[in-house]
Amino acid sequence: MRTSFFLLSCLLVTAVVMAVATAAAVTLVESAQEEVPSVAGTMWVGTDSDGDHYEYHFMSDGSLHYRSPTGFSTNATWTQNGNEIYMETNNRYSERRGTITGNQMRGNGWNQVGLEWTWTAEKQGATSAPEEPTPTGPTGVSGTTWAGSDANGDNYEYRFNEDGSLHYESPSGFSSDGTWKQDGNTIYILMDGGRVGRKGTIQGNQMEGEAWNDTGRRWTWFAERRSSRAPV
Repeated sequence: MRTSFFLLSCLLVTAVVMAVATAAAVTLVESAQEEVPSVAGTMWVGTDSDGDHYEYHFMSDGSLHYRSPTGFSTNATWTQNGNEIYMETNNRYSERRGTITGNQMRGNGWNQVGLEWTWTAEKQGATSAPEEPTPTGPTGVSGTTWAGSDANGDNYEYRFNEDGSLHYESPSGFSSDGTWKQDGNTIYILMDGGRVGRKGTIQGNQMEGEAWNDTGRRWTWFAERRSSRAPV
């Protein structure tokens, strides 16, 4: 009888100790999460694995203002969960997810054409809430036709339709399976059902950049503006 009582007492003590230890561990985790302050109202600066520089302004309303190699943009949002930070730009065309440690954050990024990269940023202080400057870049390629060539010597004609579709002429003929997006002076193009992508920079009546396909091959391309109205 005494042995049974002793064993029962030991089991109860063990259960209490485990419960206390579990509660303490949970409290420590919650405390660690609470120690990470919100990034709302702060500015961070950093680079990505492509060597491009970025400036992030985390606005209190959840919007993200940022400077990139293509200029200043406000079409972005951010969310924070403890020490985890998430950012998206251009209606989730490009996304970033990272971890905050003290005055630094780092993580991974990706976009809709399949590119992936890493990024880091360091806290600079309170954001100055910059206002969007008066646009000095291109007014938009919507409704225009451009023509050019690539590093392979192939000629192309691009017709940027107002609904975001892209009609194009290539060495293999006419196609209407393309799409396009523009963010400032940066142009994004998907062709051949998404198997071929292009990213370029618009400067006046010219655009040029890098292209890639789903096999991993990369090359450069160039185009000039031909008309102000894209034929259907």
